[in-house]
Amino acid sequence: MSKVSKEKDFHRWVKAAGLDTFSQFMTKSVGELLDSGRNGRELRRLKISIKDQTRIFYLKRLVREPFSKLIQMVLFGYLPRSGPLREQLLLKRLNNAGFATMRTVAYGEKRRFGWPVSGFLLVEEVQGAEVAEVYQGCSTVTRHQIMDALGEYLGRLHKAGFFQAVRLKDLFLQEGLNNIDGVFDFVLIDRETSKPGPSRFTKKRSLETLARATRRTLRDGYLIGRGEIRSFCHGYHRAVGQSLGLSCTTLRRELFFAYRQEMQRARR
Repeated sequence: MSKVSKEKDFHRWVKAAGLDTFSQFMTKSVGELLDSGRNGRELRRLKISIKDQTRIFYLKRLVREPFSKLIQMVLFGYLPRSGPLREQLLLKRLNNAGFATMRTVAYGEKRRFGWPVSGFLLVEEVQGAEVAEVYQGCSTVTRHQIMDALGEYLGRLHKAGFFQAVRLKDLFLQEGLNNIDGVFDFVLIDRETSKPGPSRFTKKRSLETLARATRRTLRDGYLIGRGEIRSFCHGYHRAVGQSLGLSCTTLRRELFFAYRQEMQRARR
């Protein structure tokens, strides 16, 4: 059995792309193939025009859901869902908690004997600049402002119970940046996860998540110096300092220790 859901505001755009049934969303050769991988995973970029308007959308497909992921969800206490629907659920919960994300356009899933076997997610392109690109091309002062704002932003995410790792390239600046007062409007993208629900805030969980995100950001090739780390910790401490029960200096020291532990785990 398959099911497709479409957001009302985007019905005409989906129709213009010739996408209606689950089979069409999963098999029709639309747009530009950007990436593909195991289990029939695909990422496609769709450029859809209606009269004089053009919008960009991204279609994520997963043809074969790994059963191990479903068992993992059950062990975490969640209803089993395909990867694209786990992402859709997390986006919805983030929105409900007040965090801007890429907009969901349509999503669907096929189940067999009650277990999800495949699914898709269609989202609209985020307007703005990728934080990673802004970070690489800006001045040292602005870079510190970005890291301070990012620290506060991740602190708010963690206080709300969202502990998925967030890298620089997982964020967009919705309206660019305001160099006068350092205001940044972050938008989250690419929220693939095994745990779409919130978790209880703990110091251990927050430090491990920050260390994992730092390792992945450095692996992506972005340099983060001690000055940027200091700015980040100031922002993070401003958001969750009371919950952590740590001074900003102690937070920075414990984050370095957590990062070393994360690197040791990654080498095993």
